[in-house]
Amino acid sequence: MAKTTQPETQAETLVAQASLNDNIAHNRAVSPIEAQTVPQMSPHYRATDAATRRKTLRYVDQEQRPELYDVLAEIAGKPPDVVRAELGDLIPDVRLASPLLGRMKATYAPIIQLQAALAGSEELDAIAQNDAVLFVEALHEEYLHRVRKVANLAQKYPALVRFFEQRTGKALAGRLAKAAEKAAAGGETDKSGEK
Repeated sequence: MAKTTQPETQAETLVAQASLNDNIAHNRAVSPIEAQTVPQMSPHYRATDAATRRKTLRYVDQEQRPELYDVLAEIAGKPPDVVRAELGDLIPDVRLASPLLGRMKATYAPIIQLQAALAGSEELDAIAQNDAVLFVEALHEEYLHRVRKVANLAQKYPALVRFFEQRTGKALAGRLAKAAEKAAAGGETDKSGEK
């Protein structure tokens, strides 16, 4: 009995196409994270805006995070009465050191994992965008060759036409903005050079 082979997946087909380098070729076939598997924040979480957090909360540089861990561990490792005798009666409750250390580690661990997942997902998305744009550009090139010869072709591919009209418009707007900035900078230079 003849052995049947499984058809190629879409990713396996794409990986065989031209790529920018070996890593990109490899990553083109990597399965993306399924959105429904990404953990959600607790329903009890209430977001605050970034400005409020910056104004209210105290931060340390990421380079100092290990040292902050060390301080908390140092205090947690000593008997509270010893710390109070050595540092005075006005210090905070020494028993807070251990739960603060645990809380910091617990809140930071998922950040590391999520940042790595985000970086990887952004690369996979960039590759997918690249492949989609190359595909659509190839379609558009052939469309331009035929649009003058085939009646109503534009009406048959309105999304294709609209995409490149928007793209051209944005590119033109960008060039005009740069030209205006260059002209303004030149005018300022001329004024500063006036005697």
